[in-house]
Amino acid sequence: MLIVLEGIDGSGKSSIAQLLKEELEKRKYKIWLTKEPTKGPIGRLIREFLAKGHKLNENWGRVMALLFAADRYYHQEEIKEKIRQGYIIISDRYYHSTFAYQPNYPGTTIEWIRELHRYLEKPDYVFILDIPVELAIERMSDRKKRHMYEKKEFLEKVRYNYLRLKEILPNENIIYISNDRLPEETVKEILKILKL
Repeated sequence: MLIVLEGIDGSGKSSIAQLLKEELEKRKYKIWLTKEPTKGPIGRLIREFLAKGHKLNENWGRVMALLFAADRYYHQEEIKEKIRQGYIIISDRYYHSTFAYQPNYPGTTIEWIRELHRYLEKPDYVFILDIPVELAIERMSDRKKRHMYEKKEFLEKVRYNYLRLKEILPNENIIYISNDRLPEETVKEILKILKL
């Protein structure tokens, strides 16, 4: 089973992923926690771009979408192998992030992004952790490293794209969860939906 956690920066994905992993392990499930960008060579390059705030040129959106897609395809064999081994995979981000972030740049369309990700493993569940942008910014205020995706105006556009993801990807099991509460309450709701 592949479970994806999505949401704007500061929505609590990493915290929820870790708590969900712990709860499922208590129930004796084999869990593999992963995140994007990955720790592989392409993922490291992406992290460097984000950390340093590089703006390549007017093709920035396409370049980043291609890098993220390359990182995902590089990661696919590991995901498929873990599924074959009977693991439940919890992914902190997946290709759904590209549908939320990259359309905010010139040259990237929904159809182009859809085609780019056509051959990736489809998740069983996609949980969009939704919170108001103001709360996300407040949660991120104590982060040591900030990157360009963490500005209010940009996050509002990204949140809008996440909120319309069900219409963009109608054949996927996308579930919206409010995460402006205690993380334990969010995990409890996710577990109820998963029926695990």
